[in-house]
Formats: sequence, structure tokens, C-alpha cells
Amino acid sequence: MNVWTILLDGLLAGLFSCVLGIILTAPARYIVPVFFCGFSARFIRDVLTSLGLGFNWSTLIAAAAVVLVGAALIRRHAVSPVALVGGVFPLAASASMFDAIMDLMRISSAKGEALQNAALSLISNTGKLVVTTLAIAIGLAAGMAVVRIIRGEKVWDSV
Repeated sequence: MNVWTILLDGLLAGLFSCVLGIILTAPARYIVPVFFCGFSARFIRDVLTSLGLGFNWSTLIAAAAVVLVGAALIRRHAVSPVALVGGVFPLAASASMFDAIMDLMRISSAKGEALQNAALSLISNTGKLVVTTLAIAIGLAAGMAVVRIIRGEKVWDSV
């Protein structure tokens, strides 16, 4: 585990989250929480992965941590969706999504063995994308449930 690399990746993820928050027109008071949500998401996922936990489990826990960090930093009744989206976006399977799009373009013109390879790559990248997105969604739901329990609210009221 290289601590400096993990810290630098977390810092870059936090900055990326801030830029995303600005693009999504987040109010100025949310920019700092969005930074910490993005930083904590990437930092926690990288630390857990380097400790041997699976990538998808690490992503799930990091997504739950984004909600907890957002709830701790934003003193309103609810965590802003901009903070959550900005915070979990560094966890997204963007490389798999880009590769899946490229595979779709390759499939349209490939023949023979190249077509088979592109189809297998598309299936693999789509699977990674779906599982990572599901891990993020479950992590966000788990984080929201924990925040509601901490605040003394009923967890299933809005379900």
C-alpha cells in the first residue's frame, strides 16, 4: 500500500468532485462538503482494496461513507443530491463504460474472430459497469439507512 499514491488519488478525486459540483450548479456552501465526499470515497475504496477487500465491496463501503461524510458536513435535514453525486462519481466504472462504448463501435464493423473478441469485451465491460453501479447504489442506500438510524428516524418510512 503506497500511502502517497492513495492520498494523491483521493485529493484528485476530491478536486474532480468539486468541479463536478460546480458544473451541476451546487451552491457555494456545498463545494467543501463535495470535496470531502469525493476525497473520502476514493481514499476509503483505495485503502480497503489495498488491504485485500474486493473492489466491489470496497466501492459499496466507500459509497456508504460518502453519505455519512455528507451528513456530517451538511447540517441540514437531508444530504444534498449534488454532494452525493459529486462524491460517488469518482467511484464510477467510467473506464468500463468508455470501453463498452468502444466495443459497441467495434462490433458494428468487425467480422470473424475480431467480432467474437469485441463481443466478449463488451460483455465483460458491461458486467463490470453493472456490478460497480449496483455496489454504489446499495452503498448509498446503506449509508442513508445508517444516517436515518443515527438521527432516530424510521428507516422504512420513505420506501
